[in-house]
Amino acid sequence: MCNVSDPTRPNSGSQAPSDAGNTRDPYERTDPYEELIEKANTVPLAKIFSHYNIYCNSANHTIRCPFKSHSNGHESTGSFNFYSQTNSFHCFGCKKGGPFAHAVHFVSFMEGVSKEVAAYKVIEIFGSTIAGVPQNIIAPADFDERLDIMLDLSNAVRQFRQDNSNSENSSMYIESACKRFDQVYSNLDKENKVNNIALKRIVGQLKEYIRVYK
Repeated sequence: MCNVSDPTRPNSGSQAPSDAGNTRDPYERTDPYEELIEKANTVPLAKIFSHYNIYCNSANHTIRCPFKSHSNGHESTGSFNFYSQTNSFHCFGCKKGGPFAHAVHFVSFMEGVSKEVAAYKVIEIFGSTIAGVPQNIIAPADFDERLDIMLDLSNAVRQFRQDNSNSENSSMYIESACKRFDQVYSNLDKENKVNNIALKRIVGQLKEYIRVYK
């Protein structure tokens, strides 16, 4: 198994893998923002609309689409619908939204930002009213760096698979390494120890493990 050690401790060597894990890339398999997005999505859309000075509620549930990407923000006929029973929205004009589109999706479309950043914005504004908000939320300034780190890891894993596509041993090697990465990341996340420095350390260890494969 790939010896990706706790990044709060000195680096250690690695040994041969003994088992195989999930074949998806680590950052596709473990979403560090999933809980944050789920919590943010519990905020009633009516509160989100009010924050943006949008008059839309169960009584006035069909309005002109507020998204700038729709007719440059000047829709002539109301096609944006709010569904209070499911706390969701859907614009039949620009096709944004749906039965599973909630607070995070709305803010993401409204601000033109990723769902992760949108979730942080919702938590920042309404966090005091949300039960069980995770404590290990990183600041917005750290989002881009963390995503770059995970993308770097994904690219390294993907390149390894391309370079060794005909080798069954290499497939087991990389799968085991990814599984170990997930285990270490999950343990750190539970202990609220995940930060960009720690993430760079374990990603660096995995990349080195990939590099020395023969």
